[in-house]
Amino acid sequence: MTELVLILGINLAGLTFAIAVARWMLVREAPSVEVRRLVNAVERAARSFLAACFRQVAVSVALVAVVLGGLHVYVWHSGTSANIRYVVWSLLGLAVGALLTCVISHVVVALSRRAAMNCLSALRVGMDRTLGVAVRAGGAAALVSECAGVLGACLLFGLLRALTANDALPIASSLAYVLGGYALGAALAALVLQRSGAVYHSASQVGGELAGERDADLGACDPQNPAAVAKLVGDHVGQVAARAVDLFVCSAVANTAVLLTGAHAFGKELAAGSIGLLMLPLLVKSFGVIASAFGVMVIRTDESTEPTHGIWRGHATTLVICTGALLGSTLWLLGKRTWAPFFVAGLLGLVVSATTAYLGSRNVQRRRAPMRSLLEAVKLGDSGVLAEGVALGLGAALIPSIAAFLALVVASELGSASAIDGGSMLAVSVALMTMLGAGPFMLAVNIVGPIAEGARGLGTLAPPAAVDDEIERRIQRLQELGTSTDSFAQSFWTLVGGIAALFTASSLLAPALLAPGGLPSPGVPLPGDPASPVALPSPTLPLDLAHPVVAYSGLLGAVLVLAYAGGVLHAASRSLKSVVSEVERQLRAFPKERGKFQIPADYIPSYRACIEIVARGALARPIGPVLAAVLCPLVLGPMLIAATTSTPFTVRAALASFVLVGAVTGLCVAFTAETLRGCLGYLRRQMRSKPGTDTALHARGLAELCGATAGPAAQLAFKTAAVAALAVAPFLS
Repeated sequence: MTELVLILGINLAGLTFAIAVARWMLVREAPSVEVRRLVNAVERAARSFLAACFRQVAVSVALVAVVLGGLHVYVWHSGTSANIRYVVWSLLGLAVGALLTCVISHVVVALSRRAAMNCLSALRVGMDRTLGVAVRAGGAAALVSECAGVLGACLLFGLLRALTANDALPIASSLAYVLGGYALGAALAALVLQRSGAVYHSASQVGGELAGERDADLGACDPQNPAAVAKLVGDHVGQVAARAVDLFVCSAVANTAVLLTGAHAFGKELAAGSIGLLMLPLLVKSFGVIASAFGVMVIRTDESTEPTHGIWRGHATTLVICTGALLGSTLWLLGKRTWAPFFVAGLLGLVVSATTAYLGSRNVQRRRAPMRSLLEAVKLGDSGVLAEGVALGLGAALIPSIAAFLALVVASELGSASAIDGGSMLAVSVALMTMLGAGPFMLAVNIVGPIAEGARGLGTLAPPAAVDDEIERRIQRLQELGTSTDSFAQSFWTLVGGIAALFTASSLLAPALLAPGGLPSPGVPLPGDPASPVALPSPTLPLDLAHPVVAYSGLLGAVLVLAYAGGVLHAASRSLKSVVSEVERQLRAFPKERGKFQIPADYIPSYRACIEIVARGALARPIGPVLAAVLCPLVLGPMLIAATTSTPFTVRAALASFVLVGAVTGLCVAFTAETLRGCLGYLRRQMRSKPGTDTALHARGLAELCGATAGPAAQLAFKTAAVAALAVAPFLS
């Protein structure tokens, strides 16, 4: 139990540190009256929007709970106490996962909103103070997301272990239900929040830019742009909240898959009261909380150096501490004879994830070949820019995927060569969790971009008492840093999320999940009943792609991810049209000169109208698509058993194929969308005052729509498919 206590202690310490950092940020310099008034308006709009999202989450959770209860009734046509207990564990995990996701989104939105306001005040002091406020606010949000997720999973595991200590049934049976439900609840709530927030952010930002700049030379944050305040709200609810819950879901997927696979692989150790091997991957990831906290705190800069240098220093610090924690954890729990293969496996994961992040940031550097080719393509017009941007995006996943393939295959082989049963699975788990160890730091720097956008918007709409050239230069530097860290962190999250989903697919086929401690098949008496022994399954389960059920399930997984991402993009486009129409309606009363509306200097637009239109479009009918993305993988297995002659083993292979192909498809879509967004966004900033501005504006609009909606939606869709497969897997043993 020492390992579990240590994990809980580290995450409790991380949560305490996050609260202390948040309190430090809250007592910074007081802003002006105009800024406070604007922030209060943004706060009211954000709270109203999140409250509506939470109501939709509650409805979605209730509907999915009915389906989960129906699965229990379908599998076991009896009301024994054991069956009822499984239902309770599933629904408890579902409710806790969804509740924590909603709480995290509320907390991080409040932190980012206050951080943007304090950054505006810190700009008068210096760049170091400004960067410190932005990064530490992101660090507090990241630690809250990570620590709350791990504490929720560990507390559920501890509660389960305490209540089933004297039970004849193996703990892995109940663990599969409670953790599967927990991850499913987190993914379900994240789908609602990400979909609504992404539509809100994209419609307000792109709509404000297209209508404002095209018709009246008004920037998205110009005080005379009717969509300016809606854009400020969208930065927080559409980017900060979505990125925080994405970390939570990614962690929940990885934790659930690792714990379930480890509980079966190390069943003998668990029965003997030893949980060291089971908790090793989680312990390695928990030390990442400490590493990320140190990494955030060492980020410093000055007026003469690039702020990115401080980010690289913080990242290097995080990686060094993660490496030391990995070394200490493997030596402690594995001993001097068997630690080396697993240490190397974790180190490979750390190197691959860091390399992927730096490759992502490389695409938005002006002197690199990708940006040079895009700048040359401007001469060809819209078609040339879009073709070049899509080409760069389609090739973005190649090198990270090859590196991840080599690292994970080597890790698996190292684990197989060790003296530990289940060593291959353990080595891959350690590699995955070591990657996620740097997750809080990556989320902290990922939130810098939205905070910088929020500070810029506040400074434009309600400027401080004195705005000089130095403050303008600092705002510009902070915004450029946010753009660079966006590409840096999003590449990391795309790869790590894909690997977590692929690990889930492989765990569905792992022999460990088919061990004698598994769950009963439909209609089979519960284990432990001496009168009706359960026949043991085959120790292997091949992924037979020649079987029609397995092959076409993979096709269904790819189509589901693409359809869901396309649906979110369509919703954003529909809301975007409403915003553009409203901006044009408000500006139509003024005369035109050379195709541009001539806006009086004292004009004050109706911000409330755009806020209401954007919120209404973002909240329009999200429950149907979200439930389709969740219920399709959830009911696929039982439907195949009911409608075909497939055995539970074949259906489990079909689910693995569904998750596998869906994850690969989503991985490619996410890399393409994010690279397109980063490159074309950087091109737009470079071309503001040059010929070809309209081309860059249109390309930027498309890239923002794809990168802020389709890419994140595809990521969450394949992660949801993975957790839904884990939730339904106990019914298919």
